[in-house]
Amino acid sequence: MTDPIDPGERPRHLGGMEYFVIRERTIDMTPDGQIHAPPPASFGTKLLRVAIIVAVLATAAAVAALAFWLAMIMIPIALGAAFVAWAVYRFRLWQAGGRFRPPGEWS
Repeated sequence: MTDPIDPGERPRHLGGMEYFVIRERTIDMTPDGQIHAPPPASFGTKLLRVAIIVAVLATAAAVAALAFWLAMIMIPIALGAAFVAWAVYRFRLWQAGGRFRPPGEWS
């Protein structure tokens, strides 16, 4: 068992943490207390931002087009189901000889 105050060897479960820890931050400040503006973004950074925005918009357009396509595919299916329901209703009406009345109606 190691000494808790001076463990010597660092624990192994924290080995990857130093990758995420920012080691040094400097605040660039003038003597009168104003903070300097950050340097402007490079052309590559601006191009990458535009590429990401275009990719996100293209993905959103593709998802919207897929949803619209699925809705358009379902319209004929719904119309077919409505026609089948109407045909079954008319067949039942024909079977009853025109005397078919919905439940609850008075004669």
